[in-house]
Amino acid sequence: MIALESVTKRYGPLTAVDRVSFTLARDEIAGFVGPNGAGKSTVLKMLATYLYPTEGRLRGDGLDVVERPLEVRRKIGYLPGDTPLYHEMRTDRFLAFLAKAHGYRGSVLEERLRWVVDACGLEQALGKRIKESSTGYRKRIVLAAALVHDPEVILLDEPSHGLDPLQILVFRDLLRRLRPGRTILLSSHVISEVAQVCDRLLIIHNGELLADGPLDALCRAEGIDGIDLEELFLRLVRRRESDGGDGGRAAHAREAEDRAKTAHAPGAAEDDAKSPRARDGGDGGSSGARAPGAGERPETRQARTARGAETPEQAEEAGEAADAG
Repeated sequence: MIALESVTKRYGPLTAVDRVSFTLARDEIAGFVGPNGAGKSTVLKMLATYLYPTEGRLRGDGLDVVERPLEVRRKIGYLPGDTPLYHEMRTDRFLAFLAKAHGYRGSVLEERLRWVVDACGLEQALGKRIKESSTGYRKRIVLAAALVHDPEVILLDEPSHGLDPLQILVFRDLLRRLRPGRTILLSSHVISEVAQVCDRLLIIHNGELLADGPLDALCRAEGIDGIDLEELFLRLVRRRESDGGDGGRAAHAREAEDRAKTAHAPGAAEDDAKSPRARDGGDGGSSGARAPGAGERPETRQARTARGAETPEQAEEAGEAADAG
């Protein structure tokens, strides 16, 4: 239902997600655990087609998220971490608007709205504008928006943030009821929350996936007595930092440094000078002038003459002289 194959996401020199791979099946709830900035939200945004990967492949319900994004969006329900809502709309009209956008009409539309309102406990908020609802209710409204079209894949980014303790208990029960026939991936930096509801853990740090499996099995593999997710997380992070700092990011930095050293090594300039590219003038031309690229206009004689001038006045005089010639 969800599959990532060596997925990497870079923002310039920053590697936010580094060669992450995992597969989640139907009827499974997986928890994405890691500190703020670990790469959890970036992975969810790529699965939700909000971002495209720099490298690798992602699939949702068997569909490639880059090649078939519209079909993927019909299959998934996504709750972003920043709770995007139309605050001036009434809650009932907002949910009806989303359900209609997914193609629901008539009695089926009414049935979906009744179900999602009951499941998310929104009866008291239906007649209010969204901006008049509390933080907890707004979180429930955006959860309802993610579920209104009955998705087969559910992506939840920090879903319990803003909920009170009672609402958190209700939310956990809802996830358990949603599990049959669906794949659910939720992210959180609250370790205890994930341990309560998830069948499987994905532990990520500095963009790298450190562990993947059931909590009890991961604890046994680390020699931890009982089930202690906090201790497991600390051991994995400390080991990774002692092995290689920030992992893949450090490796990429070292590769870039090695390439720079090679470029400036003794003899590199001599080798470049012997290359056919250098003998032909640097870019394949016999005169040393750069050939125009696709869509570029060839440089005029006036421009070539003016380019050698040192001041604007000299450039103007050089251009006039070229015109006269």
